[in-house]
Amino acid sequence: MTDLVVLQLSARIELFEDHQFSSRFPAQRIARVIIETKDDERYDSGKVEARWDSDDPPSDQELMDKFRRLAQEVLPDDRAVELEKMIWQCPDLPNAASLLDAIIKQN
Repeated sequence: MTDLVVLQLSARIELFEDHQFSSRFPAQRIARVIIETKDDERYDSGKVEARWDSDDPPSDQELMDKFRRLAQEVLPDDRAVELEKMIWQCPDLPNAASLLDAIIKQN
């Protein structure tokens, strides 16, 4: 990675395992984020659980909505639509090469 801002930020991040959270995995996926600023302010997310799990999986519509929300931030609309169609038709693709080509295609 060569993005200087990302590299500087990543150097300031410390990861710690919470054994209570880990012991619940994979049945529950739990995380907590604490941000401490230079001014000694502290922001704590508290315990956060993943929205969906094996007992309550997302609907197809929820998955499509999430894909569209995330894709629109980084892809032109036509590329996002093309990828969405290919992803939903993955079992019918002759091989993964066409999907990989669509993913890495330059604008």
